[in-house]
Amino acid sequence: MDSPTPAAPPTSAAPSIPAPRLPEARLPGPGSPTWEYLAPWYTLAFGWRALVLQTAHPVVAAGVRDHSSYRADPWGRLDRTLTALQRVVYASEEEIRAAALRLRRRHTRIQGTGLDGRPYTAFDPEAFAWVHATLFESVDTLHRLSGRPIPAAQRARLYQEWLAVGQAMGVRPGDLPEDVSGFDAYFADMVATRLIDTPVVRDLLAIGTEWPVPRPEALRRLPEAVWRSLHAPVFRVGARITVATLPAAYRERLGLAETDPRRAARAERRAHATLRAVRGGVTLLPRQLRYQPIAARAMRRHGHRPPVG
Repeated sequence: MDSPTPAAPPTSAAPSIPAPRLPEARLPGPGSPTWEYLAPWYTLAFGWRALVLQTAHPVVAAGVRDHSSYRADPWGRLDRTLTALQRVVYASEEEIRAAALRLRRRHTRIQGTGLDGRPYTAFDPEAFAWVHATLFESVDTLHRLSGRPIPAAQRARLYQEWLAVGQAMGVRPGDLPEDVSGFDAYFADMVATRLIDTPVVRDLLAIGTEWPVPRPEALRRLPEAVWRSLHAPVFRVGARITVATLPAAYRERLGLAETDPRRAARAERRAHATLRAVRGGVTLLPRQLRYQPIAARAMRRHGHRPPVG
């Protein structure tokens, strides 16, 4: 199968994302689909998959390769990314403006020579929009595969809210489709024509098995020997779930598609069962522990009772 043509980075003057502005569409707030569906801890189950899809874009891969601390400090990198996302979603308009400004300042230095030898910047419009798009698609896919698909009307509203968040952060109007049906076609086209097999993707799929991962701070009391014995099998399962839930066309591009239909079906069933178990386990927790802290605090602040999950 021929590889798709990598997205062309800028060649002379770097394209710039316009200064973030609050969009005309209403930003998400208490009771919105965005607040409901991004709050539970189990949404983190697809963070790995979203990172793989993002770094399959050649511009994103180059930026991560050159400027990310994901190898030296994977847990810190993950925490900063998730915290930044939560602070945008569960925020006032003033806080969103401040977050957008911080994002632009932090990403201004991200530039260099891309995988094809041409210059790139973090504000490449296609890559910038793609990163935002993968988060919506991954949350949507997680809920579908874990047995709780988002109803069509809610999904359409969730997408509109996510567009508004993206525009507030600097995604240009028109760089993502205006409705969810257009998004589905856009996503399929990006997978088919833009995503490639990158060294960063291979690195992410080898995390915890081919290169070690330090103990996270939350498990600092766990003996190091126990962590060393457990982390490789756990990450191996995570990688299998990630691969099994990637778009089929991209799995083929990576050479990871299962050629035996029965084995492929078993792998998908195992992945879906694991995701259902993760979601089910989180919903068994006391209500105050089911949701990520920033989300839970925002809901309490606005007097909004968190969803059951």
